[in-house]
Amino acid sequence: MKHLLFIIPFLSFANQDFFCSCVYQKLDKHIKDTNAILIGDVISSKEVTGRMYIRYEYIVKVKHYYKARQVEKVVKVVSGAGGGDCGYPFRVGKRYIIFGSTSSLTKGSTLPANTFYTSICDATSPFDAEMQQKLDKRLVRKHP
Repeated sequence: MKHLLFIIPFLSFANQDFFCSCVYQKLDKHIKDTNAILIGDVISSKEVTGRMYIRYEYIVKVKHYYKARQVEKVVKVVSGAGGGDCGYPFRVGKRYIIFGSTSSLTKGSTLPANTFYTSICDATSPFDAEMQQKLDKRLVRKHP
């Protein structure tokens, strides 16, 4: 019992780097920090397994977008598997407002053209007309 009391605090401290931790940010900060904001329907998903990770690649049919220079009608959105990696749980057949970055988790790495990364720490959410109105007031809506 004495050893267990010693180990539990150590484990919770040692594992904190393995858990997702997000800081609340206002919408304007999310807009400033993202490369593109997309509104679109998730049409498929695929699990991708690497040596050290599991992630999902989603194909999204873009209805319109904000802030990016050029976005195709269909793009790839990458996110983690969920849980400790902050992955966003998209569902096929649903529409979302996606705050995407062209940078992946690894510092300095970038994703291919028309591929975006998002997580639960971004403002990505199921489609909401009120959020779309807020974006329309701040940004120019574009069509692919």
